[in-house]
Amino acid sequence: MASYVVDWPTFLSLPTDTTEVVFMAAMDDKETFFLVQRDAILFFDQKSLSLYFKCERSEECIRARGFNNSCCLNSESTSLAVTTELGYLILLNSIADVGDSRNNTQTIDFPSEELSQKKRIWENATRVILNVGSPAVCVCLFGEFLVVTSIYGGISLFNWDGHLIHVFLLKEAPFYHDIEYSKSESVCDDSLAFTEVKPVSRISR
Repeated sequence: MASYVVDWPTFLSLPTDTTEVVFMAAMDDKETFFLVQRDAILFFDQKSLSLYFKCERSEECIRARGFNNSCCLNSESTSLAVTTELGYLILLNSIADVGDSRNNTQTIDFPSEELSQKKRIWENATRVILNVGSPAVCVCLFGEFLVVTSIYGGISLFNWDGHLIHVFLLKEAPFYHDIEYSKSESVCDDSLAFTEVKPVSRISR
């Protein structure tokens, strides 16, 4: 999946403080780009460079589940998946399309009203938190599915609703490499072996 921005802004001018950024991407056709920090997700408007939403994790949540260490965006730019160092998968699924405002016949006072509308969409996003069982290394796209790799060599395949589809184990662990979006045949390789699929525990919001 390719993310495209016409003109990348000067990020040093943005209020990202000194927290380490672990992921950055643009939402296709949504005029938004976001930065994933170790303790928060920041949403910026591409035109005004305004920070319109900050999804910040509490200290208690970080102690229990670890810092953010990887992130993935779905092809419609409506959902985010974040993994944590202690083996949790956090899914944010927006309900509305952030591009709806540009197709609305009603006049919108940019930037204040449009940014407020974008903020409401992500404030009301549904959240699913899953314990994937071991320290996660990365999350990436495989078609329209999510692939989460762990430090012990496990590969878990999820859909965006948080349902576990398959769990794979590599014959030679650990597995640190991302799976390329275009190479779907890689999960059918002889180097992969099925293992018993165990239920994944769901954590309340």
